[in-house]
Amino acid sequence: ALMGRMAGLEFGWYVAAIHLLHFLNVWLVWRLSRRLGLGAAAATAGALFFTFHVGVFDALWKPMYIFDVLCALLCLLSVLAYAHRRWIISLALLWLAYKAKEVAAMLPAVLLLYEHWFGEKRWKRLAPFFAVSLLFGLQALLAGAGTSTEYALRLSPTAQWTTLAFYSSRLFLVPYLGLAVVALPLVCHDRRLYFGLVALGLLLAPMLLLPGRLSGAYLYLPLAGAAVAFAGVAEQAKSSRAVVLTALFFTAPSRPRLGTI
Repeated sequence: ALMGRMAGLEFGWYVAAIHLLHFLNVWLVWRLSRRLGLGAAAATAGALFFTFHVGVFDALWKPMYIFDVLCALLCLLSVLAYAHRRWIISLALLWLAYKAKEVAAMLPAVLLLYEHWFGEKRWKRLAPFFAVSLLFGLQALLAGAGTSTEYALRLSPTAQWTTLAFYSSRLFLVPYLGLAVVALPLVCHDRRLYFGLVALGLLLAPMLLLPGRLSGAYLYLPLAGAAVAFAGVAEQAKSSRAVVLTALFFTAPSRPRLGTI
């Protein structure tokens, strides 16, 4: 609404706003990685993975996906506020994130992971977060009950394979290669990696139920979890070259299919 009043139909202003929010998210991914105890080089590798990933290219130039970028910003702020024991602020940010995009409904589960691996295991403080998520989730289910639109949830082997194949191919820009992340804990034992991978799966879960709505932009928020996991791998590798290699791979001109723009 604000952009509509100030910029009208001037496309460039919308892209500038998206990029501003995106770079704030990059900084928040870096801050979250550091909060989890990762080194500066590893956190930078994860942030670069998130910054230049062409799998979510649509989210960075199409104003219709501003909600996904904004939701990611609010979710990251909520996790960081929770990590700094600002429970009320974190809860308010969760509510705002859900108003931006329904995928934020899985954020309480991510906070549960944080409490388990990095917190004090005080589970009662998470009750209001799950209550808010449950309230919004039930509203969404009741509103979509009996509908047959592309926004209707689908639970079947065919539907889940369609969505899983699409998003796993986007994650590493190679068909189905994203499925290989489930094997990472076997070779890299780091709870920061575990946190990032499980957060990736949780935040992506709602989109796996929507085979009629496939877009790389919907991977934007889950990619923040993947970035933390990548930072965990970079920390284990103990190599600053991971930063350079990440930037080169995910910004290679041959990667995006720009001919569809």
